[in-house]
Amino acid sequence: MFLVLKIVEAMLSPLAIYVELTLFALLLRLFGKRILAYTVFTLSFIALLFVSYDIGQDLLATPLEKEYAVCDPRDYPNIKTIVVLGGGKFPESDKPTSAKLSKMTLVRLVEGIRIFNMIDAQRLIVTGKDYTDESSIAELMKRCAMELGVDGEKIITVDNARNTREEAKYTAEIVKGDTVFLVTSAVHLKRAVKNFGDEGVFVIPVPTDFQVHTRNKQSVAYYTPGPQRIANSGKSIHEYLGLLAELLNFKK
Repeated sequence: MFLVLKIVEAMLSPLAIYVELTLFALLLRLFGKRILAYTVFTLSFIALLFVSYDIGQDLLATPLEKEYAVCDPRDYPNIKTIVVLGGGKFPESDKPTSAKLSKMTLVRLVEGIRIFNMIDAQRLIVTGKDYTDESSIAELMKRCAMELGVDGEKIITVDNARNTREEAKYTAEIVKGDTVFLVTSAVHLKRAVKNFGDEGVFVIPVPTDFQVHTRNKQSVAYYTPGPQRIANSGKSIHEYLGLLAELLNFKK
C-alpha cells in the first residue's frame, strides 16, 4: 500500500496531471472527439497556469498553513524536547552536509536548532529514512546539526521511519508521553499533529517553511508564472492526499 500511495502521489502532481490530461486529449482527438479534446486540453492548461501563480499556490496552501499559528517557545518553559521531521535529501556526494539536505529539510532543521538554542533544550530528535533506499535522512540531519554547534550527545535519530505515521510511531517510543515541540513545514503540520496525536504524543506545533507570504503586488514577479509555485502547489496537493489517506485509514 505504501508503494501504491507513492505512485498515486506522483500521478497527481500538477505537472503529471497536465501531461496525463494532454495525452487523454490527444486520445480523444484520435477518436474524433474534437470539441471534448480541446476542452480537456484547455482546462488542463488553465489549471496548470493557475497553480503557477501566487494566487493559485496560496489558495491551495492557506487552509493548511492557517491551522496552527506561529508560537513562541519561551511560552512553554517546561518543554525541553524538540522533534524535527525530515523532508528529503540528495544522494551522497562531496558537497557540504547542508547541501545534501533538501531545502525543506534544511529549513525545518534550522528552525529546530533555533528553538533548541533559545530554550536550552535537552533533546533534539530528528527523523526520516529515504524510502527509495536504505540511507538515513535523520543521520544526515544530525551531522548537519552538530556542524552548526549542537551537542551530538543531545541529538537522537529516528532513522527507520519512511513517512509521517512511522515518524510518529517510532518517536512515541522515545518520548514516552512527554510533550514536545513538533517542527515541520506549515502545510504538513496538520497531518503531522494528527499522526503524533494518534500515537499518544502531546505536541506544541511549530510551523516553518511557509509558502504563503505577504505579496508585493507592485512586483513584476507577482504577475508572472514560475516553476517554484507549481512545486509548492504540488506539496499542498501531497498533503491533501495524505489527509485523505488518513481519512480512509491508509498507512501513509
